[in-house]
Amino acid sequence: MDHETFAHEPPPARIPVVGVAITALVTGALGAVAGASAGAMVAVLGGVIGAALGTAGAVAFTTGRRWLGGGVIALGLVSNVCCATGGVVYQGVRSIVPDVVALEPIATADHAYLRHPTLGFLVGAPTEDFEDGSSSPAVRVMAISLRPAGMPEGVWAWTSRETGAMILVAALRASAEPTEASATAFIHAFLRGAITADRTLDPTFVSWSDEDHDVWARAAGSNAYGPVAMSARYRAWRDDAGQWHALFVAMKTHPDDDAMPYLLEVHTPNEPWRGPGAPPPGFAPRTTSLAAARASFTSTPLRGPRNPVPLAPLPDDDAFEVSRYESPVGSLAAYLTRNARERERRPAVLWLHGGYAMDDGDLDPEWGPRALAEAGFVVMLPATRGEHGSDGQIEMFLGEVDDVRAALEHLRALPAVDPERVVVMGHSVGGTLATLLAESGAPARAYFAFGPCADAHWMNAWGPDDQGWVYDPRRVEESWVRSPIAFLAGITSPTFVVEGANESQALAARAIAAAAPPGAPIQVIVPSGGDHQSLVRPVVDLLIPRLRSSEPITLSAAEVEAIAAAP
Repeated sequence: MDHETFAHEPPPARIPVVGVAITALVTGALGAVAGASAGAMVAVLGGVIGAALGTAGAVAFTTGRRWLGGGVIALGLVSNVCCATGGVVYQGVRSIVPDVVALEPIATADHAYLRHPTLGFLVGAPTEDFEDGSSSPAVRVMAISLRPAGMPEGVWAWTSRETGAMILVAALRASAEPTEASATAFIHAFLRGAITADRTLDPTFVSWSDEDHDVWARAAGSNAYGPVAMSARYRAWRDDAGQWHALFVAMKTHPDDDAMPYLLEVHTPNEPWRGPGAPPPGFAPRTTSLAAARASFTSTPLRGPRNPVPLAPLPDDDAFEVSRYESPVGSLAAYLTRNARERERRPAVLWLHGGYAMDDGDLDPEWGPRALAEAGFVVMLPATRGEHGSDGQIEMFLGEVDDVRAALEHLRALPAVDPERVVVMGHSVGGTLATLLAESGAPARAYFAFGPCADAHWMNAWGPDDQGWVYDPRRVEESWVRSPIAFLAGITSPTFVVEGANESQALAARAIAAAAPPGAPIQVIVPSGGDHQSLVRPVVDLLIPRLRSSEPITLSAAEVEAIAAAP
């Protein structure tokens, strides 16, 4: 019998499981090791990718697809090299930009700050609409651009989704003491590089202080999204070990927005506190008298606003008339009650008006001066320099203190005035001047300041005519010598600060209370209600019989609380 001959196909190739497993293990291990330098997640990802490519390559190789298998295994090795390269780059960046250290929130009576736990610097806490982006890779990359100014010790960033504004804070370790040339060159280069078109630098916002190693700058222009401005401040300090550090703060805003208030809230360790506001823990206020601070300081005003409108004449039968008094700047106008001509001595009140000029409201029947005049007091309302056509210009709480002191001396010298029963009262701007006058040591039976500011910076930001800065706010001494919160230790006469809780100036009153030294004869009263205007006349009415008396003048928080609660 014939036998058929059959063609047999070769049996299928067996996959060497052990070999594939070893290849996967080796490539996976190499991927994990390569990626480990960039962090645990990258190590896991590198291991998974290496193992997967090693397995696929080994299977392809052992099943006869040697070119494909070799290529896949080579791809796995290339991925390992990429992981290793990325890890090296990552570690390089980490060596330049350290991990983010959380800044500690610090609050005072009127400000919120963030403080570095070891370096000790302070920056203002961004408002609630800012989101923290300090951990983003973009911030780390941005930090590398700061390397010319020193080794980064930390970089933080916040962005506002609402306005698009951005805040960047960087702490740097300087290799040598910064100079004006090095600091200015760095800050200018950063600002110019941050704006891509129409780059300009405003020379009026560039300054340097050798004492504080402090430089400010501002650039304005446009980028792909429209107009933009960058404002920045660079401030250096030396620690106890002699190492120089620098704090760089930049803020991106629309050109119409002012970054100055935020940049003023930059403070470095060991600096004497000069505001804004009350000193936080760890910062001591500069201890000097108002007279000493002003004697060693020369102001550099940016402009000199004036109010040329003279005081309005009053009818002959009015209790007040227009008068004049002499101050260091020249002859100044005032409203003075006609009973000042009499010979019978009586108590008197120097009333310091609100705002930067007087109007009909200052002699309104429902306001304090008219009530005091009707009660028989000699009342004087002085204009200060630059007001109502007077000599000089408005200086915002600087020369005006000399003017109101001259007015007080003029009032005490009048024949109808008992100099031992003269009280000073002021509202708003006048309340600020009343507090400063008390700190100057001018003799008065008592001082009453309704709604004063604590720090002159915020008043300067508005200006007396809503036209902006009167003096350069970057010179912190300009604000400090004008700020009541700085010289509370100089108060020797009983002083009362009153402001309603329903008013932003309540923060200023609380800041004054927090900054007052122990034992100072100052009482701050902020009831649970009331506003900037509503408490003034009722408190004056309450005080009138006490001002007539020879007993010490008192005013309690419970009494003012009852006034605020009254319908």
